[in-house]
Amino acid sequence: MSVKIKRDLLKYGNAKCVSCRICAGQLLPDETATLYEGRVPEDIIYAFYSRAAERYFLCTDSDCYVSGNGEDFIQLNALAGKSPFAVEEIVDGVGRAVVINGSSAVAHNGSSFMAFGLKYALSCGVMHCGRLFGGDADDGLLLRWSGEGGVRDWEEGLTGCGSVRLDPERGRILNVLEYGGKLVIVRERGLTVADMYGSPENFAVRITDTDTDGIYKNTAAVAGGKLLFYTVSGLAEFDGNAVRKVGHRMAGDASAPTYSLGKGEYYYLACRSDIFKGPAILRYDTGNGQSCVIDAIAYALCDDGDICAYNSTGLQRIGGAGRMSYLCGDIYFGESHATLTEIRLQTEGVDVEISCGAAVRKFYNASGVIRPRMRGTQFGIKLTGAKPVYGAAAVAEVMNGV
Repeated sequence: MSVKIKRDLLKYGNAKCVSCRICAGQLLPDETATLYEGRVPEDIIYAFYSRAAERYFLCTDSDCYVSGNGEDFIQLNALAGKSPFAVEEIVDGVGRAVVINGSSAVAHNGSSFMAFGLKYALSCGVMHCGRLFGGDADDGLLLRWSGEGGVRDWEEGLTGCGSVRLDPERGRILNVLEYGGKLVIVRERGLTVADMYGSPENFAVRITDTDTDGIYKNTAAVAGGKLLFYTVSGLAEFDGNAVRKVGHRMAGDASAPTYSLGKGEYYYLACRSDIFKGPAILRYDTGNGQSCVIDAIAYALCDDGDICAYNSTGLQRIGGAGRMSYLCGDIYFGESHATLTEIRLQTEGVDVEISCGAAVRKFYNASGVIRPRMRGTQFGIKLTGAKPVYGAAAVAEVMNGV
C-alpha cells in the first residue's frame, strides 16, 4: 500500500537563493548584476565613490585611478601600498575626497587634485568630528588621529594629533568605522569601542564584551542599524552593546570573504560561492534575515546610489529584478524509495530541473502540474526564471510498508 507525501518547496529551509527571495510565502526575483564594459585597471583592490567630488576612484597596489561616469578610468596618481582607503572632508568650504595608501595621499575636489604625504603611514581610517582616525600601518595596535585641521594636520599640541595604544588581546587594527556616533575599531579578534568627542583629553576607549573569533579585514559595514562583519565562523553583528552570530539561509554557501558594503537594510559581501564554484556577492537583509547570492565578480564595491561591483572586465551594477534560481537539494520523502509524481506550480512560467541521482529531467516554462514520474531516495529540484512563483510543491508516492 502506498501513500502520497507533499513537500512545500517554498518552505524548504535548506533551499539556496540566487537573485531571489522568499516574501509572504512567495518566491520573487530580486537583484542581479548588469555589466557595463569600460576601461578599468587590472588588479583592483579598492573602490570608492565620492559625493563631495562626484568622482569614482579605483586603486591597485601601485596607482589611483579616477572616473566621472564610473566606467572609464584614467590614472590619477601613483599611490603605492596594500591598504588603500578614502575619506571625505571640507577644506575652505569645498568638499573633497582624499584617497590614502600608507603615508601617501591624493585629494580631488571634482575639478582639480593634489598629491601629498602624511606624517604617519595608515592602514585604514575614517573621518570623525573633523579628525582623521586610523590604524598605524607599522604598529598594528596604535590608533592615531589628526589635528582639528583634518587629514593634513599632524601638528602636535592640545588640539593637534595624537595616538593611543590598544590592548594586545584582540590583535591588530583591521578597520575603523563610525557607528552610533562612536568609533568602532575592528580588530583581528574583536571590537573596541571608543568615545572620541571634543578635545583629546576627553577621548576614551571603552571596555566592552566584544571578543570574537578571527575577523576578515574589510568585511565590516553598517546596515539596518547594525554593524555587520564576517568571521571565520560566519556572519556576526554588533548592536552597540554585544556581538552575536547571525544565522541565515546562505551561510553555508559563502566563504573566503574579501570586501563588504552596507546600503540601507542590506549588507553586501564579495566572497566565494559554492553554487558558482567561484566569486559571487552575498546579500543579507537585516530587516527579515533573508539572504541570497548574486552572480557577480567583485574585486571591490562602492555605492553611488547603486551598488557598483568592479573587476578587471569593468563595472557591474547590482539592482533591479532579473533572472533567478531557487535550488532545493536533498529532498526526502521517507527512508525508502519514492516516486516523484507531481510538481505543482503557481506561476506564469518557470524552468524546472529535477534530479534523482541516476537521471535528470527538465521542463521549460512550466506552470500548473508537471508529472516527472522519477524514482529515487532523494531529489534535487531547481526553479529558474524571471517571473514570481506564488506556490511550489512536490508530491511523491511512497510505500508505507503495510
